[in-house]
Amino acid sequence: MSSDTLLFHIGVDLGGTNMSAAVVDFNNRAIRAVRRKTRAHLGHESVLERIGEMVTLVRKEAGLKRRQIAGIGIGIPSPIDIENGIALDAPNLGWKHLEISKFLEEITGLTVAIDNDVNVALYGEVKAGAAVGFEDALGIWTGTGVGGGLVLSGRLYYGHFFTAGEIGHTVILPGSGLGRERLEDIASRAAIVRTLRDLIQRSHTSMIYEMVKGDLDQIKSKVLAKAVLGGDQLAIRVVREAARFTGIVAANFVTVLSLPCVVLGGGLPTELGSTWAEWVRESVVEHVWPDELRKVKVATTKLGDDSGTIGAAIVARERLASE
Repeated sequence: MSSDTLLFHIGVDLGGTNMSAAVVDFNNRAIRAVRRKTRAHLGHESVLERIGEMVTLVRKEAGLKRRQIAGIGIGIPSPIDIENGIALDAPNLGWKHLEISKFLEEITGLTVAIDNDVNVALYGEVKAGAAVGFEDALGIWTGTGVGGGLVLSGRLYYGHFFTAGEIGHTVILPGSGLGRERLEDIASRAAIVRTLRDLIQRSHTSMIYEMVKGDLDQIKSKVLAKAVLGGDQLAIRVVREAARFTGIVAANFVTVLSLPCVVLGGGLPTELGSTWAEWVRESVVEHVWPDELRKVKVATTKLGDDSGTIGAAIVARERLASE
């Protein structure tokens, strides 16, 4: 079969800070990818138009004709109405009840399948990454916020209201006040940066201040990872505390559902690699019940930045094939 007759899918990973698109083949490999800033402050129409531009660009860079693209899958940081292609509530984008599939199909002229961003990333890991061989798995992605996804019996699990797996909204410190109660309030990259910024401004010593030349708004995942791995005690203390709370919430899910695998992804876990995974695993092992569950695998994503795009393409392939 010539390459001109092969059909590919394009996966899009839309985050609160960055977005990416990749052409994915039937071996679940990203053969070409592009990455852009999301710029959510410009509004949903601008973001969706730029996604359409990314889709066209990555297809052309892969040397493919439009007829060779069978469809687009997109992961969005929001609970999703799967049947109607609607993003129900994406707080990091400022979107509510937005008909994503309809807009993107009009822009691209291609069939679109949408899902939650961590759902598709976890599915990519189950099919081609760190969770291969597991029928049941929990995904926790730590980035601008904290997102989660569930695969049960080999299939993405949505629940009655399409919101299953939203681990970042788990209440972990009840009574701490608005903006301090949930896992996302404590353990997201944004929360970690906020805590470090406040501590440094209160004269706590950290190499981060010099790393960002005094501009504490420039603390990114790479900076955090470099500080932690470089032995900065303040960064270690704050990031490790975030990992501990992440592990506590993961342990609750593992205990309730008797899960054998937890996959950790997102900007900060990817940058920290085994360090983040070890800290989260320590907390999971401490808090699961019974002791048999201490055998749970806790691993950082194997596909890295490609997990979302590869997973979105796989979801599109499977879902569109069944229609």
